Amino acid sequence: MKLMRHPRVLASTLLCLCLAGPAEAATEVAPDNSYQPVLVSWEEGDSVYYALAAGDALDYPAEGPVSLTVEVRRRLTAADRTVEPVEIACLGDGVQFMTLTANKGVELGGSIFDAGGGMPSEADIAHFDVPAGGKRLTLRSPK
Repeated sequence: MKLMRHPRVLASTLLCLCLAGPAEAATEVAPDNSYQPVLVSWEEGDSVYYALAAGDALDYPAEGPVSLTVEVRRRLTAADRTVEPVEIACLGDGVQFMTLTANKGVELGGSIFDAGGGMPSEADIAHFDVPAGGKRLTLRSPK
């Protein structure tokens, strides 16, 4: 697999999940099994993301029916102007239904405030609906 040659990029994927109801503003939901969140900031303001290491997964409560928005950013260095895409599997109650591909360039004016530092990529965003009876959303990174 081509991505396996880039473990640094895989190990530094950042994710944010927002739940949005039809008449509500977006609400951030933290995964049940997350690492400490990573604060990412750029010109529009601050946002909290959750680190997803290579071969790991984040598990979110997702009681359906609900509309979800998943935003993926990657930790990049100043030298990372072009990077290999990273495919992140989306599983609903353990069954894969979608793949997100994080492959954007550097977010101008962005920065990451943790021990790792770096710059965030532009956001890759996906929207989908959890049907009635759905319980969990899992996002899994390749090894």
